[in-house]
Amino acid sequence: MAAVSEAKRKYTQLDHVDWCRWWNDINHQNGRPDKNIDFYWADIFPIRTPTVLRVVLVEPRLVDILFRACWEQNKDMSSDDILRSVIAEAGYDANRIMIQANSSEIKQNLRARTKEAKDTGICGVPSYRVFRRKIGSGDKGWRLTGDIVWGQDETAVVEDLISGWDGQSSASEPGEVPHSRTSSTKL
Repeated sequence: MAAVSEAKRKYTQLDHVDWCRWWNDINHQNGRPDKNIDFYWADIFPIRTPTVLRVVLVEPRLVDILFRACWEQNKDMSSDDILRSVIAEAGYDANRIMIQANSSEIKQNLRARTKEAKDTGICGVPSYRVFRRKIGSGDKGWRLTGDIVWGQDETAVVEDLISGWDGQSSASEPGEVPHSRTSSTKL
């Protein structure tokens, strides 16, 4: 995190520790103490992820394994050799997956998904978009509710959107505050 101030770097690291403690407490309260979350800031950061992302397009079941390799075991996931080793250790055919991940079809798939994310306004992970439909409308009638919600610290907003809040209303007079995350009126 060389591009941020020392104070922000320290705060971010403490914030990650706090979130891990919080999620571990939730897991324990829900009777899942075996689902402990260990998080360590990667020694090599930022991490070059295109190959990792393409690997996950080939084999989505690798998401958790690759996440843990990077953020719990501090493995350099931008290294093809290390990536191949992690995939093989998980019991997958690493050579086949890496060949597929480097195919023009998978590369184009990632480019298209990246373009869609940028066009949608997604700025990072986790990002959430909540859609709703009326009961009985089948696969039709889905509509976006609210705007993109970004960050694990915003899950309460996602829950509110799922529960029925429209994400657009405001308790203030119109024009006093932004109406949503993406559209605002002049203050």
